Amino acid sequence: MLAESEMRLKLAADSAGAGLWSLEVGTGRIWATERALELYGLEPGELVDFERFLTLVHPDDRERIVHVIEDAVRDKGGLSVEYRITLSDGSIRWMAVRGSYIPSPRGEAGLMGVSIDITGRKNTEEALRQGKQELSDLMGRLITTQEEERSHIARELHDDITQRLAVLAIEAGALELQLREPDHQQYREKLHAIKESLVRLSEDIHALSRQLHPSILDDLGLIRAVEAEIARFTEKERIRVLFNHEDLPPAIPRDIALALYRVTQEGLRNIARHSGATTAHVELKCEPGAIHLTVADTGCGFDTCLGRQLPGLGLASMKERIELVNGTITIDSKPGEGTLIDVRVPFNTEKAVNHE
Repeated sequence: MLAESEMRLKLAADSAGAGLWSLEVGTGRIWATERALELYGLEPGELVDFERFLTLVHPDDRERIVHVIEDAVRDKGGLSVEYRITLSDGSIRWMAVRGSYIPSPRGEAGLMGVSIDITGRKNTEEALRQGKQELSDLMGRLITTQEEERSHIARELHDDITQRLAVLAIEAGALELQLREPDHQQYREKLHAIKESLVRLSEDIHALSRQLHPSILDDLGLIRAVEAEIARFTEKERIRVLFNHEDLPPAIPRDIALALYRVTQEGLRNIARHSGATTAHVELKCEPGAIHLTVADTGCGFDTCLGRQLPGLGLASMKERIELVNGTITIDSKPGEGTLIDVRVPFNTEKAVNHE
């Protein structure tokens, strides 16, 4: 009956493309089916012991394998592990091993299990990982290019368009003063309206320039830039924003500062467009090893599952920016319960303090 059971187990393993093996703990002897020997690049009928097996395991994985086997024997339990082996031609093969402790009345207790070649799966995972990294790199270049284009447009608006509008406003004001006679009253009123429109347009373009490229971020730092953005937002949207900041060092790398600023900007924009809230709260603070940003409101909220499909929310853009600085971002919202954007970006606060 025992021989029959072993034969059935061998047939089942072979049919699944797996190699069946057993390890005798006391002697280190290994019994393996032909399929198992083939998986490890060994010859049919080749005698193998534990020391020979370890020579096949990739050097970086050997210590881990020994610990896994020792734990299984000590605990008289199972084992589940994935590791690499090096074949005679130098190629690498990934193995998935599942096994369990087998007691023996003759004192030859050991382990029995199966090995499966998972090289194809591992190669696919690596290709996907590389593809994801390449996509992340591409998104990083796109965001960098976008910021450069914004900076260029902002300079054009600030240095050229706003100056030309200012000149026109001054000329309109001068012409308005020249038309002092009573019969020129209607022209004077029209010129006054034109001058006021030019002034407002110049102010709007200046604000747009600051949104496109926050030069204040370079000049005065993250806190002042956020304060200025909140002031502009409050004046335009009539939504009160409470801003709290704690223990932020003045020297924050520009890529981190820009990412946090853009998320704040996008978060406030979403509040104005979608929340219906009358107040909001922004908080920036240092925590051990990270900078923590939250943007919150008590508005209508939304279903986060559906939110991923809604254009204009900017959630994907915020996520991409934070991932580029190795941070994490979560969006917590429910219909009728407001929204919380929670961001943490790794930052060595001790190094920053010592640097100062």
